[in-house]
Amino acid sequence: MSKFTSISKKLIFVWGLISLAFVLFAGISLTISTMKGKKIVEQERNKIYEKNFGEIKLQVKKEIGKTSEQLLVTITKSGKPLIIDYRLPTDQYRLSSLDVDDSELIPVKGNMYRVILYSVVYECDAEVAHYIWCLKLTTDMNLVKVIELSDMHKIEGKETIVFGNKIIGLPSFDNFEYEQFLVPIEITISDSIKVTPMLNKKSADMIKSVFQKEAQKRIRILRERANNEMLEKYKGSVDKFDEAMAQKVIPY
Repeated sequence: MSKFTSISKKLIFVWGLISLAFVLFAGISLTISTMKGKKIVEQERNKIYEKNFGEIKLQVKKEIGKTSEQLLVTITKSGKPLIIDYRLPTDQYRLSSLDVDDSELIPVKGNMYRVILYSVVYECDAEVAHYIWCLKLTTDMNLVKVIELSDMHKIEGKETIVFGNKIIGLPSFDNFEYEQFLVPIEITISDSIKVTPMLNKKSADMIKSVFQKEAQKRIRILRERANNEMLEKYKGSVDKFDEAMAQKVIPY
């Protein structure tokens, strides 16, 4: 009996050691996992994009707070600041989950530069829109133009050529489904920003006719129902379509 008791005590002792080791292992694993998780979150909250142009260094720092997200641009020349923490006005365009993934810096004269930032908006890890920020740096930084595109492509040379699609949507309501129109756009950037629809006259007339007919039909019904909130959305869609179909040149 005493021999059996002795064996039982040893088994209980061994089982206790195994249980303790398991608890310690689980605790250590959980701690490491939590630390990794915190590190990933911290990296996501403080992303930094950098690119060098000879002696000039451009940096875009992404800071994510509890209620806001900021993209701060700093440019230095030979280590001396030309601009520090210029805040991209993303809130004016109601943008979030925005990352800068490329840039260009075009010297003008002295410490004057054209600065182009290419950014992308993600939803569920998928690219949904590209935004091109055309900025001008003198004694301070000024935003000249923001261009939104989908399916963006870029050709670099003496002048930068960007092309992609402008997406214009007619919102759904009642029995009307969401309707989407695509306008292919070419953008040439040098000492000016030239925006041109990539459509011949026949194609442009066709898409304009279809869009206007569909938009006017829906707007007429919304006016009859005095649905002012939806009317404002349709006014925005019509303005966006008219802008996409017009050729324009913006001094840069």
